Amino acid sequence: MNLPVAGIESYIPENSKVILKINNLSKFSNNFLNNKYLNNLNNSKTIIAKILSVLENNIFEDKVVICIYYDDQIMFNIISENISVDNITDLYVYKDRNFTIISNNDKIEVKEKNENHLYKKFTKIDQNNTNFSISFDSKLSTELINEIFNISVTEKDENLHLNINATNNVVYFNGVIDNNFESIINNSNELVLEELEENTTNFYFNKDQDLTEDFDLINTNLKDSINILKFIKVKPLIKNFKIFQLKKGINVSFINGLISGVNNSENKNFKNNYELKFKNKILVGPIIVKNHFNDDNEIIVQDNNNVIYLINNKGQIEWSMKIDGKILKEIHQIDSYKNGELHYLFSTKKKLYLLNREGINIDNFPKEFDNEITKPISVFDYDNNKNYRILLTQKNKLLMLNSKGVKINGFNYDFKTEIITSPKHFRILNKDIIVFKTEKELRILDRKGNIRILPEKKIEYSQSPIFKKDEVILTTSNKNEIVEINLQGKIKIKQNNSDIKLNTFDNSVVIFKNNIVSIKEKKIELKFGNYNKLQIHKNGYTNFLSIYDSQKNEVYLFNDKLDIIDGFPKKCLEHSRFGIKKNIIEFAYKADEKTIIFTKKTI
Repeated sequence: MNLPVAGIESYIPENSKVILKINNLSKFSNNFLNNKYLNNLNNSKTIIAKILSVLENNIFEDKVVICIYYDDQIMFNIISENISVDNITDLYVYKDRNFTIISNNDKIEVKEKNENHLYKKFTKIDQNNTNFSISFDSKLSTELINEIFNISVTEKDENLHLNINATNNVVYFNGVIDNNFESIINNSNELVLEELEENTTNFYFNKDQDLTEDFDLINTNLKDSINILKFIKVKPLIKNFKIFQLKKGINVSFINGLISGVNNSENKNFKNNYELKFKNKILVGPIIVKNHFNDDNEIIVQDNNNVIYLINNKGQIEWSMKIDGKILKEIHQIDSYKNGELHYLFSTKKKLYLLNREGINIDNFPKEFDNEITKPISVFDYDNNKNYRILLTQKNKLLMLNSKGVKINGFNYDFKTEIITSPKHFRILNKDIIVFKTEKELRILDRKGNIRILPEKKIEYSQSPIFKKDEVILTTSNKNEIVEINLQGKIKIKQNNSDIKLNTFDNSVVIFKNNIVSIKEKKIELKFGNYNKLQIHKNGYTNFLSIYDSQKNEVYLFNDKLDIIDGFPKKCLEHSRFGIKKNIIEFAYKADEKTIIFTKKTI
């Protein structure tokens, strides 16, 4: 059904009980999936469950506004500029030139609204909304104020507007009560904070960071639950800890608060930052990336619908976006503007992407190519001056670009044999070399793509990575031989009769064979298993190495003396990444096909 063209508020009835504005749909949906308190309110019989079903089964490309109102029965309108309607049952779809509306109401009235309309008031705090905001009508506002602060307030023409964010275990609130909240009373503020300070229970929030020092009213309670979505008429079963503060202002009062779970974790080895469930299977990741603002480790994952997500250190989804295919293994971070801001650089088979931390394509990216990209991209910074070179492998060809995605005309490489490993850059004796394997030989190039070193003979190489040790290149053949090549092209082969894996750090070689990990004279034998992914991790002070047993789904972590780190081996599924900062190990992994866990431990 087509409607006359009007502003978004024209489709929000004046009798709306609540209005939600969702600025980050993936974050909103995951809050209800992962946060224990919110998920408890997501009962299959509630209107919230019906709305979530619509949001999950249709594609929304822009921000979403939802109003809930009564018209003989409870009704809702879901309003957005761009909706691809794929799965609608027993609902109605209305369109005008600017908006699409999905509703359970068979008759929508279009009416212009004045400045006192709930939606108009709601825009006061929307500038700080990074997830979703909710605005309540005066009756619900009064009921919630009474419940939140344990006081009696008579109903007035005032509204409660809240921005809401959530982690797995905490729901955070900040917002306003419009008009002047006059019923400020002394509520034993100091006593409440003293009780909180002395309470031995380990909550999932930081009192100093998450609460304000300047307030006029505070209330906290360990026993009573609060139904912040009481309009859906389902009582929360979880009696979480809650604390709310209110500060009186001019014509407006400011509210701050949280609802927190209690941390009863008995695992002394690890402290989970968060556990995050997705509705779709995880295709790529978790990949650990750096937040350049605070140096926190964050995570990027991609699901099987090719949607990628940035997840912050608290487990909140910062943004999501759909790309054209599967990420080819790695995400590089480059300071392409040379201003300290790190951008995410990665490719699919057809496109090269460069995103900023807000998930926005920068410059003229993504770049699309006629020829398929066949290996994960390589990124070089020859002189550590942020003049990056991006090298794309396209079967038997190499294409070099700068950080703006412009082709470097001085670089040319095109041979007949297909490239089987991503190119690497090493500097040996002040010479830059680019090295990779083809099906029949190892190529060593200079910066322009010319052959710099010609190995003295051809070897059938494995697809294992290439490393540098002292002044030689180190790798393996498909016969499990250790192959060394020097700058003159001379080759040394160390015979070996069993499967072997290599890695290097600080000119030391790590060798894994016959279930034994060795570094020089040091050795440690592991239980029988199917081991792969021998990786090195550094924190600037020491080196750590990990290896994964795909038979038992366990990852091992050792220091460079081959001492196993307390708490390992640890169960994980398929993929794991480490971020090591001084004396903290952060560990991201898949717990199952739809769940990632981000955990840490002190070493």
